[in-house]
Amino acid sequence: MFSLAVVPAAMVAVVVRLVPWPEVGGLDRALPLLTSGTLLLPVFVSCVLLFRQRRGAVPLAASTVCFLLFAPRVMQFDPTTGLISDSALAPGELMSATRVAQVVLVIFSTTFAVFLLLADRRSDSLQRPVATSKATKAWTRGVRVPVAVVLGVVASFAAIADGVALGPSARDFGTSSVVGPLALLPAGPVAGALWLAGRPRLSLLFLVLSASGPFLTGSRQSVLTPLLYLFFAILAVRRRTRAGGGRPHAVIGILVAAGLIMSAVVVGTTSRRAAVATAINGGERQSAYEALILSQNLFDPMVTAVAREPRPQGTAIYERALAIPIPRQLWPEKPLSYDFDFRRRNFPAYGGALPITLIGTSFLSFGYSGVVLAGMLLALISLAVDRLLWRVQPRPVLMGVALMLFVIDVVRIGGLYREFLTLFLHLGVVLLLSRSSALSPQPLFRDVAVSRPAGTLHSNVFQEPAR
Repeated sequence: MFSLAVVPAAMVAVVVRLVPWPEVGGLDRALPLLTSGTLLLPVFVSCVLLFRQRRGAVPLAASTVCFLLFAPRVMQFDPTTGLISDSALAPGELMSATRVAQVVLVIFSTTFAVFLLLADRRSDSLQRPVATSKATKAWTRGVRVPVAVVLGVVASFAAIADGVALGPSARDFGTSSVVGPLALLPAGPVAGALWLAGRPRLSLLFLVLSASGPFLTGSRQSVLTPLLYLFFAILAVRRRTRAGGGRPHAVIGILVAAGLIMSAVVVGTTSRRAAVATAINGGERQSAYEALILSQNLFDPMVTAVAREPRPQGTAIYERALAIPIPRQLWPEKPLSYDFDFRRRNFPAYGGALPITLIGTSFLSFGYSGVVLAGMLLALISLAVDRLLWRVQPRPVLMGVALMLFVIDVVRIGGLYREFLTLFLHLGVVLLLSRSSALSPQPLFRDVAVSRPAGTLHSNVFQEPAR
């Protein structure tokens, strides 16, 4: 049980050790403590799921993102620093909005944690797959390797061309891709698919090529995406070759190691990005703590939204996503994403869009009931996506990673505008790369054969067909 507390304890250490706590008392002291502690609840529950059932990677990722986006800034909130200093809110208005925003965070985190536990109690434990040579060969044939190579070459060329041509100037948000629509082609599924197909050298080659361009432009998300695909592909191969993936402690250790590697990548990419002046860091080189935590702060925009934006807005924020399939050339008045409009109204000096996260959009749309609904849906969707990552065939695994990225994007942004566009692109590439019926006549999303002692009840799973 000791390993359960590793991730939450590390986060508490970061907050206690590195964050300068304000010298205040009463509600203004207790509420930040309560808010930060509540934000840790879903993280702890996700670690419990990983320890008990080797399930919970997606909830852990979503809850960790929520914690990092809010907790450090909540504990050291200062209206004279950060984005909130440009909002020109009156002192009374600022205090009221800050308290409401923290109450919203408490409600969301509590709902998220509770529904993770409730949903997990109603689901069966994961079964261990039987790794046979025939099953492994059939499994590796589920990837269209020639298609993956072609897509990898095109996506890598587009990424490198943009990186070399634009460099850090892309962070000015006033530049456009030099390769046009090819820049939208995601290379992450290629790296994961080739690893699943038993081509690790090709996988690593396209991983490096596809990540080099975004590194030059300082795009942290584009650098991390291929790493996430490769990470879960490696986990999938490990589970099948080791008939179940090993001990839960090993799975948690792999997750922690992957988190450290990705954190190092984020620091390096942010250092590259810091060469360009922005409204957040003024072009100054950031420390690791600033790059990983303080620069990810979205508490200030959320407080501003609580104070300035009308509510409830109903479905108005999410209806904008319906316009995604229509090109702007055909509809010049096509509505922009809500985070872009919000930034333009409240922080005109800041470039690009400024999200208020899923928590903020749900509160603006439906009030406190919307926050509860958002926490419930996030818990259920996170666990459903997590189960895809433990399937047998390559397509469910790759689709699971694409949906995991969608969940993280929804948590971080919240408007479902760019998030749906990114999801459709990734799923389209996954469908091109993977086969649905080449492996087995069984349904795509099926469980696998399990090892069970003699005399136990038969589980509701499909046996792997003989070949």
